[in-house]
Amino acid sequence: MSSALELLIMHHENMRVLYPDDELMVLCECENTLYDRRVLTLHALRSFDRAHDTAFFSRVGLEQLPVPLPDIEALLGRLSVPYGISNTIAEWYRHHLWDMDGVRHAHRPLANVLKVLTCLQMQDRTHIGLCDGRNHTNEETFADMVTELGRSSGLSVDRDAVFLDDACAGQRPHRMLRAWHHFRDRGYRLIAVIDGRTDTGHPQMVNLDTTVEVLFLQSRAVREMRHIDVAPQALAEPNFMLWDMLNARWRTQAGLETYNRSLYANAVQAAAS
Repeated sequence: MSSALELLIMHHENMRVLYPDDELMVLCECENTLYDRRVLTLHALRSFDRAHDTAFFSRVGLEQLPVPLPDIEALLGRLSVPYGISNTIAEWYRHHLWDMDGVRHAHRPLANVLKVLTCLQMQDRTHIGLCDGRNHTNEETFADMVTELGRSSGLSVDRDAVFLDDACAGQRPHRMLRAWHHFRDRGYRLIAVIDGRTDTGHPQMVNLDTTVEVLFLQSRAVREMRHIDVAPQALAEPNFMLWDMLNARWRTQAGLETYNRSLYANAVQAAAS
């Protein structure tokens, strides 16, 4: 099992003991956690080629798409797309980027992450907060998209736990900060943040965690979760307990020390910010 998931299980168990009556929440940045934005982008660009019998993107691979992705006009310029056709492609891209076929394609490499979130959601009074910056839709259509992706794992979407922020489109740290305040103001106790974008974290968010009770999991953790094998029978068990997934070695003093070091690292980062 992934060490990231084991840390998350231990943390959830400890927070449940400390706050038995609270509504716990794991805040998840959707981009590069539930879907790979580069895969989504390349799928939309290649759909233009397929529809128009062109080959502008036939030789473009994921490794040629920068991280983070710029706006579509800048990206087309980097890919040396002729200026005369770039406006037409940009219009097509904006119209077709979130086609469900492309979303499914972009989700496939990260499908196991959704299973991890489903395991968490099955625990008593535990919620998955979803944060994204889609500026052309609303909570209802976004929730429908995640529900469609979650059919195979059983993840259900609580629309009260969806945060979309048009004002911070393209500004992930600010968006995550706003999501943090949004959910805390609504009575949720944040216990973990999962962000698939960076290994450095957001110092501003760490500073908000004055109790050192939030576990910050970054892109390395998401990559580990991609390879977790969650048994289907576990998700089908109505009384499934996340704690039962823990390897025995994590229930030892050594496992506890590893967990404590992870939380301590958050405190050190906050002090240095």
